[in-house]
Amino acid sequence: MKKIFLILITLTILGLVVCHREETGWIAVNSTPEGAAVYLNDSLTSEVTNCVFEVQASEHYLKLTLEDYFDWEDSVVVEVDDTLKVNAELISIEEFGYISITSESKGAKVYLDGNLTGYITDCILDSVPIGERTITLQLDDYKDWEKDITVELDDTVHLNAYLIPDTIQPGDVLWKFEIIGNTGLSSPGLGLDGTLYFTADFVNYVYSYIYSLTLDGELYWSYELDEGWGASPVIGVNGAVYVKTEYYVALYAFELGGVYKWKYKVANEIGGTAPPHSPAIGNDGKIYSFFDDGRPFLCALDQSGNSLWKRYFTCYSWEPSIGQDGTLYSVDTRGVLFVLTSNGQEKWTYSPLEVETVAIQGYFFSTPTSIDDDGTLYYGISYEYYEEWMGCDFIAVNPDGTLKWKKHREGRDVNIRFPPVIGGDGTLYVGIGNTFYALDSDGNTKWSYPESGGMPVLSSDGVLYYGANNKLIALNTSGALEWELDIPVVGTPVLSDDGVLCFGSTDGYYYAVYTGSHGLANSPWPRFRHDNQNTGNAAWPIW
Repeated sequence: MKKIFLILITLTILGLVVCHREETGWIAVNSTPEGAAVYLNDSLTSEVTNCVFEVQASEHYLKLTLEDYFDWEDSVVVEVDDTLKVNAELISIEEFGYISITSESKGAKVYLDGNLTGYITDCILDSVPIGERTITLQLDDYKDWEKDITVELDDTVHLNAYLIPDTIQPGDVLWKFEIIGNTGLSSPGLGLDGTLYFTADFVNYVYSYIYSLTLDGELYWSYELDEGWGASPVIGVNGAVYVKTEYYVALYAFELGGVYKWKYKVANEIGGTAPPHSPAIGNDGKIYSFFDDGRPFLCALDQSGNSLWKRYFTCYSWEPSIGQDGTLYSVDTRGVLFVLTSNGQEKWTYSPLEVETVAIQGYFFSTPTSIDDDGTLYYGISYEYYEEWMGCDFIAVNPDGTLKWKKHREGRDVNIRFPPVIGGDGTLYVGIGNTFYALDSDGNTKWSYPESGGMPVLSSDGVLYYGANNKLIALNTSGALEWELDIPVVGTPVLSDDGVLCFGSTDGYYYAVYTGSHGLANSPWPRFRHDNQNTGNAAWPIW
């Protein structure tokens, strides 16, 4: 009887255990991509996809999370002793921007990163993933047009493409625009939207105009500058245009589209005898420019034209060049290099040993600086005696203000009128006297070409374009002539991504010449004042 009682108790206990056993099932979670964290009923588990784990048989709330992807979530029902399979396609958190594309010749097919979009010009591409992108346009009977751009979050990149007919060859003139006046020594500027800016002077330089043209040579807008002859226009932040007038008297500012913004003018119109120079643009949009109120001074302006600080100098100086870190470098007419912080505090100066001697003997002329990637500063000083150029020094200064090297050349008509262009391999391209040189970074000659004139433009495919002896010259970086064109060139041309070279001429026209190149070289200093916008800033992007 006792044994029967024990058996009954045992069976009862086992029955209770069976009756209260938790009913479970399994969830098999796969995700694309895998590696997502798994949340069950709002609690983080130790599981990571792809995985299988046991849960109570019932309804559950399932969530998957993975960096750079939207959260995936759903309610699921798990049956007893069953395996529920879940396949989750995670959606990337794409950050988008926009691209607005226009072309003078309509109907071009639009490719984004090599893929046909289905759009034709003119159009707007929306939901374009941010980052580096390439736009290509194709139109029958025209050369392909291509542009590398950066798309930013919720921002619109504006592209205005000038398509070149297939029949056009390098060295062909695309158009010319007649001007009434003199282009002086100024160089054009090129906006990021492809708009061309230049100045022309009238009536013995008493007043001048700033012109704005489209890349197909049509007048966009113009404005009279009543303070003397104009310098090279500068394009700053948000497409603002700045132009300086004669004798450090006034600086004009215009909005994109030609709307007059403001004019900074010194109170005392004493002026001076130096030609107008173009201001420099800082990374933060500040404008640095020289003025004269009886003494020359460097002034920092904000984008509204308010003066932030002034620093007076003993004699006239070139507008500053700006280093990668915002340091200002300015060379005065004696060849003394002044180095200032962006707040106008002096860091150091470099003075050539021969300055005092030359000051006694005659006149000398200096150039502004070009800045290499390692911070080396290059500039030239030319010496004149009784109205004849008698020699020059080509100088390299280290970032700490010590002399790196100095190359002296003597002889009649030997001078340096412009600082060097710097190639991606460190080669220096500079005109000295009547000869154009390619020098290594130690100042030693690599090759020379027997015609020199204006400061060249270095293209992305390694061609140098400059004016000399009343013609436009195209040299490759080995020193061989590619082609030349019988048009006298004033200043330094601009070179667009379309391969269009624009420049003024002494014959009363502004020209656009097809080159076959695709924009400036991505090098430390590929052009006078560094870039097509004439900012003088080593940190400014090469567009």
